[in-house]
Amino acid sequence: MARRLRVRFTAKDGYGCGRCSAYLCDNGDVISRAFHGKHGKAYLVSRCFNYYFGPQEEKELITGSHIVRDVFCSCCDRYIGWTYDFAYVEKERYKINRFVLERQLLRAIKADATTGLPAAGNANQQS
Repeated sequence: MARRLRVRFTAKDGYGCGRCSAYLCDNGDVISRAFHGKHGKAYLVSRCFNYYFGPQEEKELITGSHIVRDVFCSCCDRYIGWTYDFAYVEKERYKINRFVLERQLLRAIKADATTGLPAAGNANQQS
C-alpha cells in the first residue's frame, strides 16, 4: 500500500528518513541530543511528522520501565525510533508523548538558499 507525505518540509533545516528522505522534524523540535538507541546516538524530539506507531510494549530501558511504541516512516515503513506512552518513574515523565529518533536512521535536510526547496544530506555529517 502506497503512503503519501502528510506534511512537507517548510523549515530552514530539519531531519528526514534516512531511506526515503520523508520529512520527520524541524531542527528546533530537538529537545536533547544525549539519548541512545539500538543504533547508537539518538535525539529526543517534541514532535514528529510522517510516521505511524507500532503496538505498545513495556520495556526496561536505562532510565527505568516505560510503555513505548516503535515509530516507523509513513512513506517507506522503515523503523526510525520510538515514542514514550508512559513512564513509571516520576522524573522520567517529561518524555511522555515525545519521540526518540535514531540518528543513524535520519538524514539532515537543509533548505537551499536560492530555491527554498530541501537539499538532503546525511544526519551523521552534523554534530
